[in-house]
Amino acid sequence: MQSHHLNDFPLDWFQEGISGYYKLDLSKKFKLMTFLGDEALNTAYGENAEEVAQLANWTCPKCRGICNCSFFQRRGEQPTGPLYRGAKESGFKSVAEVFTMKKNLETSNALNEGNLRKDPEVFLLRGTWK
Repeated sequence: MQSHHLNDFPLDWFQEGISGYYKLDLSKKFKLMTFLGDEALNTAYGENAEEVAQLANWTCPKCRGICNCSFFQRRGEQPTGPLYRGAKESGFKSVAEVFTMKKNLETSNALNEGNLRKDPEVFLLRGTWK
């Protein structure tokens, strides 16, 4: 996989901030995601950069509405970095899996205690299981 440096990206990609990001085509978004690193993509979203590079219909985490990195941090939620260690120690593949479980629980309103090892809401508030 090709390594990128911040200077490799045209300045106009960053001048409009978040609204400018949405205007980038898929290849530019992917270059930015690979710049952030395969490790970050795997840690936060459970995805492998080399695998998603082969997908014609891949959508970046920001466009899917699940990006919560410090660069694109959504209001009211913590950045994913500090949550990663607790998520891994608790058996989750990524922080995105914790957020997905939380969203599914909120949607279903049916908590099946046999399926959950820990309460994701407690994890998200504290950044670690207590």
